[in-house]
Amino acid sequence: MKRLTIPALLLILTAACGPQTFSPSPTVPPVTSPTLPAAAPGLGPVCLPEQEGVTLSFENFENAATDILTYLNAGGEITALNTDYLRAETGDLSGDGRHDIIVAVLDPNSAAVPPRGTLFIYHCQDGQYVLAFDLAPVSSDYGAPVIHFVQDMNADGKVEAVVSTSTCGAHTCFLQVQILGWDGTGYVNLLEGASDDLPYSGVDVRAAGDGTFALDVIGTGFGSVGAGPYRVRTRTWTYDPPSGHWKVSGETLEPPRYRIHALHDADAAFRAGDYATAEALYLRVINDAALLAWADPPIEQANLGAYARFKLVVLYTQTGRQAEAEAMLNQLRAGPPVSHWRDYTELAEIYMQGVATAGLGCPTARDYAANHPDQILLPLGSFGYANPDYNPEDICP
Repeated sequence: MKRLTIPALLLILTAACGPQTFSPSPTVPPVTSPTLPAAAPGLGPVCLPEQEGVTLSFENFENAATDILTYLNAGGEITALNTDYLRAETGDLSGDGRHDIIVAVLDPNSAAVPPRGTLFIYHCQDGQYVLAFDLAPVSSDYGAPVIHFVQDMNADGKVEAVVSTSTCGAHTCFLQVQILGWDGTGYVNLLEGASDDLPYSGVDVRAAGDGTFALDVIGTGFGSVGAGPYRVRTRTWTYDPPSGHWKVSGETLEPPRYRIHALHDADAAFRAGDYATAEALYLRVINDAALLAWADPPIEQANLGAYARFKLVVLYTQTGRQAEAEAMLNQLRAGPPVSHWRDYTELAEIYMQGVATAGLGCPTARDYAANHPDQILLPLGSFGYANPDYNPEDICP
């Protein structure tokens, strides 16, 4: 068989995956951990000596598990399993001191996008390779698995396999990551939670202390212009010793590059009562010329800047800074009559009247927004489906 490097197709699959549950095929009985002589420190030898001239017959996807097993037990070279349709990695997954082999298989005749595929893990038992895990394709919606990392992730002396499967919509592909670990009788997924809401994802592992590794899945953006501006989002899983699983431990967004995202952060800080951060971010929405616009820079800067000034009027009154609230309201009154600037000025006037007459500034502002959605809410929510819409409750905390 001709040796080839991994093609672009498999590299694409690395960044595009979908939901998949890994479990042993019902046609493959569980393999118990073999009893072998103790290995020297580090990974022991391969199960069988490799022989030159052994070729793999891989023409029928349905027979791939048997064909690969026959090839390995004939002494076929493991490195030669990296071809147009196969990707192989080795590691001591079972913890017996010997090489186990994990092979991702792409169906060469699949016309699906992404192409279908499967994944096998072979153990060494009694001097021969045996099939220990067989991931049968679930449906045509799910693509071939991709092997990202094979390493000891939790310092237990066994390596785990970080793998994923793919699913693609009209414009965007998604990734569902699994961490496969051997529990003594079979392979189980040790990753809790989903990653298939993160578009066009990358996968990374990093040291987290005590010999364990954290897993990061990074959503990089939708493939549709209708999604609007996207903020790179990283979801992190860390190892939880009591459960033996990786659990979600945090999620971070990249710093705002777009003006609308700085506004989202300002509103979030205001809702959380972090007034200093909210004030700084509202002022950045108003003044930072480096922030990007999604569609129309002058209009977006005017609309979002006017709304940020309204929010500063609210923030200043709620924190007892009446003179600053009046100064910000005067900025709105003196502003240019462009787009929705006057609408947000009117909103601020209504709010201040509510504060002055009955101390009900926010209810008054929310009612005004509910009655004027095209003027108040629509300009804040017209940034694609990757960004939130605004409702009257968001206007005044």
